[in-house]
Amino acid sequence: MEHQFHAWLKSQDSSTPAATNVSITTGIGDDAATIDFAGQPLIVTTDAIAEGTHFLLPKRELDQGASRVCAFERIGRKALAVSLSDIAAMGAQPIAATLTFQLPKTIDFDDLKALYNGANRLAADYGLAIVGGDTNTWENGLVVSTTAFGTRDAKLTGWSLDGAKPGDVIFVSGEFGGSIHGRHYDFEPRLRLAKYLAGRHRVNSATDASDSLTSDLMAIAQASQVAMEINLNAIPISPDVQASDDQSALDHALTDGEDFELIFTVPANVADELDIAQDLPTPITRIGKVQTGSPALYNTAGQPITVSGYEH
Repeated sequence: MEHQFHAWLKSQDSSTPAATNVSITTGIGDDAATIDFAGQPLIVTTDAIAEGTHFLLPKRELDQGASRVCAFERIGRKALAVSLSDIAAMGAQPIAATLTFQLPKTIDFDDLKALYNGANRLAADYGLAIVGGDTNTWENGLVVSTTAFGTRDAKLTGWSLDGAKPGDVIFVSGEFGGSIHGRHYDFEPRLRLAKYLAGRHRVNSATDASDSLTSDLMAIAQASQVAMEINLNAIPISPDVQASDDQSALDHALTDGEDFELIFTVPANVADELDIAQDLPTPITRIGKVQTGSPALYNTAGQPITVSGYEH
């Protein structure tokens, strides 16, 4: 439903008067908005994670003391990390964030402090300030919303969903699959890799893998109006993947959600440079190439790859 809603919103833009005091470089449908603010790109993204969809609360009667504190800290950390992953996908670096807590009546003050501390420790790791937010209570489950602000070099281009070009090489960071076994709480937003790439290499398109590897590859393909040939043998599969009767390890890597790795495309000459780079802050893997054609994913034998992912 999210992608359908984005498409509808974009169709409404032509009838909506543009703001007169800002220039919007990237708007609805990408990982974040880019606003030209006094000649400097301001990157803005907002996310919400909800109990039952993105995390489960610890049971007070079963999970007391430090383990309960740790659980709430991981939830708070994840909430901010999701937005910082979007900032990374735009080739930007974070400068500030806000947090909003919609709290169930069963949460006490210690739980709230742990939520905040989890987010604040991650903010300190990446040198950004938490500058505000809101706190409310209600009768339903916990929801944590974040808005993150970032900036990047005004001369930087690319780093959008619609920038992939035929001949580009497709790279991913890290490993895929099995995030449900705990990694979806503790992943590192790829800000250091984004900073490295933005300062050294041309990136034509990028996103982060939140829905799944195939879903987010298809998001680039559709926005850029290109096809993608994927070498399935090259997909880096996480050791956390647990194969089942109905899904292989590769299936999990292709369709599990919330890996939050970077997916990006670069010109062929840049790909050759990255293949021999020795100082990358995060391992990256070449998994395919961009082709001319209608938006679709194919394997190297020309067979279509099914697109599937996690519905948030």
